[in-house]
Amino acid sequence: MKDTDRAYLAAMIDGEGCIHITNTHVTRKDIKGNPRKRYNRLMVIVVNTDRLLMETVKKRSNHKGRMIRVSPQNDRCRPQYRLEWRGKYAAAFLSEVEAFMSPRKQEQALVGIEFYERCMQKTVSHAGLTKENLKERTYYEQRLKHLKT
Repeated sequence: MKDTDRAYLAAMIDGEGCIHITNTHVTRKDIKGNPRKRYNRLMVIVVNTDRLLMETVKKRSNHKGRMIRVSPQNDRCRPQYRLEWRGKYAAAFLSEVEAFMSPRKQEQALVGIEFYERCMQKTVSHAGLTKENLKERTYYEQRLKHLKT
C-alpha cells in the first residue's frame, strides 16, 4: 500500500471511524462444540452516507473489510454504509495506517493492536479462559474506553 493511501485511510478513521474491542456475553460454541461465555474482538468501523467513497476506502485498504448498508431510520435520512474490519484484519489494517493517524487515534490503534497480539493470537478457543486471560482482556477493553473519554 502506498503512503498516500495509508494517509487517506488514516484520515477516514480519524474523522469517520471507531476503533473498538467488542465484549459479548453470549454463549457460543467453539470449534470443538464446547460452550464459551465470553467473546472479544477487535473492530475498526468507518461509517458514511457516500457509497462510492466507502467503496474507495474498502478498495484502498487491501484488507478484508465488509460493507453493510444501514437503512435510514426515517424519510429525512439517507442510508449509511458501514465498513468493518474484524479480528486479524482489523489488527493488520491498523498496523498499516497507525503511523498516519492523529495522536489520539494512533494511541487507540496501538492499544487495539497490542490487544490482538497479546490476547487473541495465542487463543484459538475462548472456552476455558482463565481468570488471568479475562482480566487481561478487560484491561485492554477499559484502556481503550478510557482513551475515548
